[in-house]
Amino acid sequence: MRPTNHPILYRRATVLMAGLVLALVACSSDSAEPTRASLPAVTSTTTTAATTTTAVTTTTTTSTTVLDSDAESLVLVAFGDSVLSYPSPSLQAMGAYAEMLEEEFGVPVDVRDNTVFGSSPAHLLNALDSERILADLAEADVILLEIPQHDTAEPFMTVTGHEGRNPADCGGDDHHQCLRDYVAENKATVEAIFSALTGVCDPSE
Repeated sequence: MRPTNHPILYRRATVLMAGLVLALVACSSDSAEPTRASLPAVTSTTTTAATTTTAVTTTTTTSTTVLDSDAESLVLVAFGDSVLSYPSPSLQAMGAYAEMLEEEFGVPVDVRDNTVFGSSPAHLLNALDSERILADLAEADVILLEIPQHDTAEPFMTVTGHEGRNPADCGGDDHHQCLRDYVAENKATVEAIFSALTGVCDPSE
């Protein structure tokens, strides 16, 4: 049986690159389509009684996610690179996540694959302006996002002198300036990606 607590399906990390998979749920809650699935958070309360010398009542509150009774499908919009769309089914996070959603909620999942092999944060940010992707986001129930990190390789290879590179070319007194520059630029781009996504699809709704 697959686990149901699945905010992170697959993470690959090496010295040169890393991927992080995130999910934003209930993104099309303001859609007017009657068949669109929404996933509002609800709270259920269970009361049980335990008797020893005196009666004791305890209350446990848990949060769960449910679908509207008329929901016919979920739309999963995926962004990232080969970390999500790896050809091998056993390693493909996007397909595995869709399968888990189908198992948990009992409805088909319409996967909108916007992954690009060899992508970068800047490429992903620029792609969010396309009309096709904006149309997918407008219908999304779930967004699966992996921040590509292929452009991490060059500064790391420079710092480590990989294949004859000169660490001094990285800059700075400690020869690590190119890493600091990369981190600052990457952080700003990732923040812009989340701002763009949540501007179209508010996860709080």
